[in-house]
Amino acid sequence: MLQSILMSGFIATVLASYGSNLNYRSPSVNHPGLGISIRKVAKRHNVRAAWEEGQLNFTHGVASGDPFPNSVILWTRCAPDLDNVDDNSTVSGLVQLYNPVPVYNGTNEGKPVSGTPVCLNWKITSDETLNDVADSGTVYTSSDIDYTVKVEATNLKPFTQYWYQFRICESNVSSIVGKTKTTPAADDDTSAINLAVYSCSNYPFGFFNAYGNPVRKNSVDYVIHLGDYIYEYGNGEYGWGGSLGRIPLPDRQIYTLYDYRKRHATYRTDLDLILSHQNYPWIPVWDDHEVADNTWRDGSAELNNTEASFIDDGGVSTDQRKMNAVRAYFEWLPLRQVDISDDLRIWRSFSIGNLMDLIMLDTRQYDRSITDLYWNTHYVHEISNDASRSMMGSRQENWFYNSLIDSKNRGATWRVIGSQVIFSRLNESIAYGNVDPLNYDAWDGYQANRNRTFKTLYDHNITNNIMIAGDSHANWVSDLIWLDEHDYDEATGKGSIGVEFAGSAVSSPSPGGQNISIAASNAASEWLVTANRELQWSELYYRGYFELAISHEKVDAKFFGLPTLINRNPNEISLANFTVYAVSGVGVGGSQSVLGDGDAGVEILGCLSSEDIFNQDQSLDLLTTPAMSPLPANQVPRLGVAVFILHPSSDPDSREAKFLLGQRLGSHGAGTWALPGGHLEFGESFEECTVREIKEETGLDVQDVGLLTITNDVMESGVVGKGWDTQIEGVQGWWMHYGTIFMVATVDPSTRIGSDGMPQAALMEPDKCSGWEWVTWQQLVRWGERQIRDEGLEEQAGRPLMISATVNGDSDHHRRLFVPMLNLLLQRPGVEPTLGREAW
Repeated sequence: MLQSILMSGFIATVLASYGSNLNYRSPSVNHPGLGISIRKVAKRHNVRAAWEEGQLNFTHGVASGDPFPNSVILWTRCAPDLDNVDDNSTVSGLVQLYNPVPVYNGTNEGKPVSGTPVCLNWKITSDETLNDVADSGTVYTSSDIDYTVKVEATNLKPFTQYWYQFRICESNVSSIVGKTKTTPAADDDTSAINLAVYSCSNYPFGFFNAYGNPVRKNSVDYVIHLGDYIYEYGNGEYGWGGSLGRIPLPDRQIYTLYDYRKRHATYRTDLDLILSHQNYPWIPVWDDHEVADNTWRDGSAELNNTEASFIDDGGVSTDQRKMNAVRAYFEWLPLRQVDISDDLRIWRSFSIGNLMDLIMLDTRQYDRSITDLYWNTHYVHEISNDASRSMMGSRQENWFYNSLIDSKNRGATWRVIGSQVIFSRLNESIAYGNVDPLNYDAWDGYQANRNRTFKTLYDHNITNNIMIAGDSHANWVSDLIWLDEHDYDEATGKGSIGVEFAGSAVSSPSPGGQNISIAASNAASEWLVTANRELQWSELYYRGYFELAISHEKVDAKFFGLPTLINRNPNEISLANFTVYAVSGVGVGGSQSVLGDGDAGVEILGCLSSEDIFNQDQSLDLLTTPAMSPLPANQVPRLGVAVFILHPSSDPDSREAKFLLGQRLGSHGAGTWALPGGHLEFGESFEECTVREIKEETGLDVQDVGLLTITNDVMESGVVGKGWDTQIEGVQGWWMHYGTIFMVATVDPSTRIGSDGMPQAALMEPDKCSGWEWVTWQQLVRWGERQIRDEGLEEQAGRPLMISATVNGDSDHHRRLFVPMLNLLLQRPGVEPTLGREAW
């Protein structure tokens, strides 16, 4: 009997430990089949096969999210392997929403299902030393949920910062320490809240530097993510990540549960994304690419519930794919299960003191009417003002309108509304043409839904509304105005009911800013501001994010751009600042006017007029200084050598002769490609420096050293894409001046030749270079010319560019060049290191 009682107690404890992991639950209460039966998992609980301490790893840091006044969600992943669980079925035995026909053959990727659980202890404390424990517990995870862990920490105080950590049971192996913050209680008098707002992070398009910059500035309380947290494409379908070491895995378009888990895991290796999740609680919502491009209720641009698309896409139905995506998103993101029985509901709201209500919409997955699928654009244009069309379905619409009314009635000063897509009307005929001039995948394709929103706001005199959006990969600031229904003065904003701040992408490109110059991009922005009455500012060139500083008197919006994404760096550019004042009589206001007689009108301070929209060319290193200082008069240029090491077995006088090129690490031009070389030391000749530096960096001995040419490399702030991201010692600001002495040498004939027929260069300084490659002059010229074109430097080239589509079949492996290498082509167009020794 005693043994039976003890066993029952053990089972109850085990079930409780599994049950505290929220990821075993279904993302939707109305879909219990999407959950995992913890009783069945517990039956497989094999304590005798427990993991040894060295077998488990915290693979992706920690995260927190969906903060409430007295609780917050904590997340981690602790697994026996970095790979994800290759299991596309639940253990409940219900409808097999996770068991599509296999799409790809011959893969051995993924980890098998295991009956051995992982046990973790966790705690959350009010002090950084982790001593003052506010809540703690024990939790199990298993292969059924990809070894993810999500717990709710409770018994917390409102608007308080906490620290938390996970530890493997009966071991000293712990996760990194995370930092989080609860929200104020709904009736608390809250003076200020700071938010960072993001959208559209595409892994192969570049590093997620935007995520880390608020951490480095310590500038916000919470992070809002408006969707496109991941993208579904394989490498090369929308972004090439090979040269950056950022190929999205699995390297194919994703469909299965394993696919989506692996893609989330790949994105979560970005160090700045890890940093943001570690330091701030997130409030995320999905857009379309968490599932597929241009999703709506019954399909997407590439996969709809038709026989043709079912066969073409490997036998995966729309519903199966969406369930796989949602399940993985629920496992990997620190969000709560919304506790109302709505299918796949993620729309929710947060009352943050008496200051604001944050209303997070789902304008994509829940119940959206058919959208622009590219082949039906004109049809969607024709029905765009049909009264039956909705971005969110009737249930969410009614909830949204009631939330707006309830927010005003409870006395909240601001309503911040998270919409994935642009709410305001945008005439984009400059891009789309005059036949279908709007973006019908945004609210412009659902005009009746937008009108119903406006009617709710105007009929109930609900002011101080801040709409925030992503999706477009560009920056927009607009007045919220019901055009043709209310008088509107675009100069003052009188008649508007709020503002919309729409942000650029973390890394996804903008059609209005990709592969064109800043001047051309700004010309397009100027046209857009002129063509749209309510549009106050547009910026298309930079990737980035924006921050909102919200108080009872005003909302300050600060837009930031990123100079380069080709390497991890802390740089950003201040693009524009806006101040939105509260409407009198309500408390706090935006760029709207007070409704009624005697109202003061809208005021947006810092809004740029059309002739002022050009971007600031000032790059700030957030790890060093927040300001630019003039160059001191006593600063002198530095000298360095860069060496073309020619392969002796090839003809050194031929253009096909190969030389060594390496990808740089560290502070100077990380991620770009350069010749081996280094600084000229005092009293040293050019030849002596060449021999020494080549030996130090590559281990090679060289001979026949000669002078080729010299470039003058003057760099200042705001040069985009060149990877020059360091400071002169002792100088605040972004100035560098080098004289680069280009030398030519040949490898000593006695050098060992590798299996590829090339001399074996060693990686002597792995902290400065990631590896060496032998390339030809023709390859370097093609890469450089492409970079010259991409950065709008054609006028500096002094000669016509001869860019071809491929470089000896190497079109997929474009290299971005370090500044002196690029200047060699710009400043010395007649110099070629392999034309003949007399040219040296």
